[in-house]
Amino acid sequence: TTLFLEFGPSLPLSLMSQYCPVRGLKDISLNRPITQEEFGRAYDHARELGFEHIYVQVPEKNPHGSQVDNDPFLPDFRIENPFSPERVLPPR
Repeated sequence: TTLFLEFGPSLPLSLMSQYCPVRGLKDISLNRPITQEEFGRAYDHARELGFEHIYVQVPEKNPHGSQVDNDPFLPDFRIENPFSPERVLPPR
């Protein structure tokens, strides 16, 4: 709401869904990826406010494993070097 009031409807807004929790958060309700329903509520709210330029990254369904396990571009903080080239680049 504050962004809309401060900058108006022409402010480009980016709604991204790649939230990937780091294990061990004190608030256990945050130890999960965002749901499609939560993303939908945020998107609907931005539209209701009147934003004209909304860029979206819709969350994907991921029934197997964690986001980290299945996405080579997300760091895996369970390993010693989560940003190693082997983690983020496909093998040659």
